[in-house]
Amino acid sequence: MSLGIVQVCNLVFPLITLPLIARIIGPDKFGVINYASPSSGILRWSSIMVFEMTATRIIAQCNKDQERSIKFSAMFVYQDPLLLVSIVGFCILLFALPTLRNEKSVAIYSFLICLGWVLAPNWLYQGMQDLNKIALFKPGQQIIFTIIILLTIKRREDYILQPLAFSIAQIAVSIYSFVYAFTCTG
Repeated sequence: MSLGIVQVCNLVFPLITLPLIARIIGPDKFGVINYASPSSGILRWSSIMVFEMTATRIIAQCNKDQERSIKFSAMFVYQDPLLLVSIVGFCILLFALPTLRNEKSVAIYSFLICLGWVLAPNWLYQGMQDLNKIALFKPGQQIIFTIIILLTIKRREDYILQPLAFSIAQIAVSIYSFVYAFTCTG
């Protein structure tokens, strides 16, 4: 049921924001955003997702809260080099791809979401088999994003705010999720 809530949020909230954004900024600027966003996604999948699969397994193997707490802290140290690799990869893409180079603000704002992904300890909740927490955090992210969009996207030039709004929402929820996980593990 928890994952069902996440999927409903993934379907319902874009029905509110996507038509609004597309109507205000137009198809060409919407295309710029949709070109920049996958660049960040590729970097996430190539480095951070591999870590998340391994970290989930490590947490699932912990029998005691104290052991889980130690592993939780260690996992964030291991993520730093992966974030650095993602930053280097992003810088290469930023200068190698003309579309990203011409729309640096959109590209950078789109890439900021990687910071949110690094801070989000979804792997901890998955390893603890506590997917209810993830299901609680996802609607929070969608609500924050929708509110920011409704308050900021008013004219065509505001297209650069869409990826920034998405990144801010992800980072805010990730920080809350991290602090919550830190207090739970110890």
